[in-house]
Amino acid sequence: MSMIGKFFRLPVMAAFFCLVGMMGNAFAVIVDGVEYPFSLTTTNLNANDNFRFGLSAQGTFYVDCGANGTLSGDGVSGGTITKDNVGNKTYTCTYTTGGSKTIQFGVEPQRGILHMGRRQAR
Repeated sequence: MSMIGKFFRLPVMAAFFCLVGMMGNAFAVIVDGVEYPFSLTTTNLNANDNFRFGLSAQGTFYVDCGANGTLSGDGVSGGTITKDNVGNKTYTCTYTTGGSKTIQFGVEPQRGILHMGRRQAR
């Protein structure tokens, strides 16, 4: 698989979350109290392949790596990423089985407007 397919940077992720935050829950999926307004599906990955992405926003983010996937990187606890700065960090979803994988990126539901990766009170 090409480097582009395995490494996906999310420089516009915070802007996308801001837009979805303003639109409400019209297009978001809410699972266990977490809103997942953005997801993507990979092409077939092999067992033990990684999907890597960069994140440069500050705040708390939720990533569901999908079936048989595990999230790893600095500030990761389960499926939660906690970043206290805007420096770019790389995170990895590692899979124990092959196939197409759907990865979801989430935030806490509507408690304020998400602005560049940070929740702001209304």
